[in-house]
Amino acid sequence: MITLSWQPIFFFLLATVVTLLEGSICIAMALPAFMFFSSLGGLSAGYLNRYFTKKRNATLMSVVLFPILISPIETNFIELTKTYTVENSITIYASPSIVWKQLGEVELIQPDELDFTLTSLIGVPKPIRASMSADGVGAVRTSEWEKGIIFKEVITSWKPEREMTYSFDIDPEAIPDDVLDKHIKLGGEYFSPLNGGYYLSKDHNGNTVLTLKTRLVDNTNFGFYSRIWGELIFRDFHNSLLKLMKSRAEKFTHDKLSQQGFVNVANL
Repeated sequence: MITLSWQPIFFFLLATVVTLLEGSICIAMALPAFMFFSSLGGLSAGYLNRYFTKKRNATLMSVVLFPILISPIETNFIELTKTYTVENSITIYASPSIVWKQLGEVELIQPDELDFTLTSLIGVPKPIRASMSADGVGAVRTSEWEKGIIFKEVITSWKPEREMTYSFDIDPEAIPDDVLDKHIKLGGEYFSPLNGGYYLSKDHNGNTVLTLKTRLVDNTNFGFYSRIWGELIFRDFHNSLLKLMKSRAEKFTHDKLSQQGFVNVANL
């Protein structure tokens, strides 16, 4: 009852791949939910068949009609649009001034600087670099990802060594169709980041606490399941960027201290 119901799901997803209706990312996101709910359907149908064999046709018809009966509820009473914020923080053993220098201009990211994550496994592109048109409010930060993805972040708050926030300016037509599935295409009709920012503070030891926030809009109508994946993808993305900032800022601090130590020894 649990596993036999997976067969039509697998055939359906295979058909979406062959016909190019969906890509690997959407299939990976949908598969767990499809398998779970198809198993519930298989259990329900199995027990109904076992205990109501004499009314098999009537029972089957009621199950077939059930989605039609509840569709008005989904259409008229379920809120389609959801917004939420994903937030992650990391402690960096460097001063806020050094960490701040890593945020605007992000030099070319080497492959070994980013961790291997679940989102990269299912095909979500990784960031490559970021560049600033200028400093201050109104400046544009251009982010480049793998597979030709480029989008802009318009600076809305600029407080050196404390805060840098931005609103996303994404043209979905500029993102290749074969890179991100339409359901998670940045700036598309289903799912997109709205705004975000970096926030710097000090802990009790004087280290820098760097926080990255992103506010998202979700029009997929998949409720909590869609949010689970949205948070997973952006938490992975956040953690990768925060670890990159940490590694670069701490390396810069180490190199600077080593250089100062060499100079002091030379002076002696």
